[in-house]
Amino acid sequence: MYVRIIVLISLLATRLVLPFAMIVAPAFVVASAAGWWLYRKAPRCEGPSPPGNPIALLPALAFLLFVAIAAVAGAWAQGRFGQEGIAALLLIIGTMDVDVAIVTAGGIPPEMIGALFAATALAGTVLANMAVKLGITLAYARSEGRSAAIALGASMVALAISIGFVLTLIW
Repeated sequence: MYVRIIVLISLLATRLVLPFAMIVAPAFVVASAAGWWLYRKAPRCEGPSPPGNPIALLPALAFLLFVAIAAVAGAWAQGRFGQEGIAALLLIIGTMDVDVAIVTAGGIPPEMIGALFAATALAGTVLANMAVKLGITLAYARSEGRSAAIALGASMVALAISIGFVLTLIW
């Protein structure tokens, strides 16, 4: 997830790449180590899993609508609340969809929110999104997902510590 998000930020919100990468670097290291550990521990499978429907139209239209609403909300928060309001909006949007928060952050003028502050808000969205994924893993996978939950949780702890450290620098 960290690599995918850094690629998206480099394409859609370029000024946030370096501060975001520095914030998520410790979590990326933990996630990589945990992923390697899970891979080594996983049972071998004979064949690939069948793919789902890659071009489902309804989810794509819902995503488009959500991006449009987020863009309007971003413009409103930008004029009304300053950088703290924009950061809160990014965090709220990102809890539902991190990609939409990245698109919204990319459309906000640099003078409205500092790069480190925006990158920290995006990192918070990643943490919130991962908390949802952790909950889903625990709810549905139960004991079979324990290893994945531990790995995800370790990555989340590293990210939370990194965000906390940056917040002490900002304030």
